[in-house]
Amino acid sequence: MTEQTDNIKPDMPVQYLKGVGPARAAGFARLGVVTAADLLEYYPRDWYFAPEPVKISELLANHTVTVAGFVESTDFQVFRRPPYFEAYITDDTGSCRAIWFNARYLQGKITAGQKIIVWGKTNLYKHQLQLTNPKFVIVEDEDNISADSFSGPVYPATAELSSGQIKKIVQSSLDGLVEFVPEFFTDAFLKKSNLIGRQDAFKQIHKPDDEEQIAKAKRRLKYDELFLMQTALALRRYKVRHFEKAVPLKCTDEIDGRIRKRFPFLLTADQDKVIEEIVKDIGGEIPMNRLLQGDVGSGKTVVALYAALVAVANKQQVAIMAPTEILAEQHFINIERYLKNSSVKRVLITGGMNGAKRKEVLANIKSGDTDIVVGTIALLQEDIQFSNLALVVIDEQHKFGVHQRAQLRKGTTPHCLVMTATPIPRTLAMTAFGDLDVSIIKHCPPGRGQVITRAIGPGDLPKAYEFIRERLKAKKQAFFVYPRIIDSENSEIKAAVAEYENLSKNIF
Repeated sequence: MTEQTDNIKPDMPVQYLKGVGPARAAGFARLGVVTAADLLEYYPRDWYFAPEPVKISELLANHTVTVAGFVESTDFQVFRRPPYFEAYITDDTGSCRAIWFNARYLQGKITAGQKIIVWGKTNLYKHQLQLTNPKFVIVEDEDNISADSFSGPVYPATAELSSGQIKKIVQSSLDGLVEFVPEFFTDAFLKKSNLIGRQDAFKQIHKPDDEEQIAKAKRRLKYDELFLMQTALALRRYKVRHFEKAVPLKCTDEIDGRIRKRFPFLLTADQDKVIEEIVKDIGGEIPMNRLLQGDVGSGKTVVALYAALVAVANKQQVAIMAPTEILAEQHFINIERYLKNSSVKRVLITGGMNGAKRKEVLANIKSGDTDIVVGTIALLQEDIQFSNLALVVIDEQHKFGVHQRAQLRKGTTPHCLVMTATPIPRTLAMTAFGDLDVSIIKHCPPGRGQVITRAIGPGDLPKAYEFIRERLKAKKQAFFVYPRIIDSENSEIKAAVAEYENLSKNIF
């Protein structure tokens, strides 16, 4: 038996809180709740404010009511449209029907003999009084059927820990838990920003007086979450700018001219503007952290290669990382096209590379003989060591976190350029990527076709096939995308393998 205490501290293991113990602590751990402070931040998923229970004999149609009773019987009508689960609930004055549509999940959850509290709006169906889709709780303590026992917060629960158990544990320790919650702001700032105190926010989120107080608590806790995230980003940005140094990568007119000769086209005004921003960043000792946004086909890869060649001209190494092997191979193919017959040494590394070939490639990277390394997350593996890594280019920023980017440094602080084709509003970019400066390529190079999206119904599929057939005759290409690769039993979803056979043999 574990001794439980009322002397609560934020970092104390949750098992020592009143009502927990080792068994429930293990259940809490699976929910991510390890300490008392974790429990305070285990927020409810919903809140109920139900009226006091009334007797079934007192029910009237079209009223919001609460009924407490025993489950007399249950049934799931699977062949009805829509299917529904029903339960008959009785007390010492009568019985009523509760019905939930499309609720197969209630089978085994609500069973005959249980004590249950349901609340919702009553209605008449075929002269029978019923509650449709009511909210409910299964009562564990037969004597506790006041409104307080089922109103208030509802927590994400598990088979080991019910919402009611979690609620009881939280509320029994709530006063002691909030005592240690610090306040970030002055009273004047709280008043000016229309925010309640942080301690009050935690009290109201776990034990609200009414729905208005829940709204105030949510607003304060959301504000704090954004404030703390922005503070962390600001500290990280400050650290990078003041305590980390990168190798300056100078770009002279001669280097610029040599790089541009590699591209068989003129760069767009947007590309030139972004390149100017990047060259300015990488020319100093403060590590560049820049997010490059641009639609597919806007020329982000060319900009990234320009930056990479500036690094190579400064006798430094570059890592270009994509989220998948297919994308890494596409980047490498593009790089090969532009660097054909050049002295720049480049290599593609994927997870499948092994044996003597891998050892040779890694040795060249470690010695500095390889200039540009293209790969996937495999570049994060410990056996890959760079000699003088000065620039990291990451495609699709959202696939790689801050910690993964930090792994690439391995004792150095390279400049970092991250690219995305996902449109990110400026306000979101400032919030979620506050440690990154943002560059945008707004326009595609000339000659790129306009993207036109059309949706058609199944009845127009023959017309779509004919349209595609005409495009193929004009030496154009088409591709079909399916949600599955191969067929699955009992599935109506089309799969690529089967549809390839259909398209190739029957349609085209």
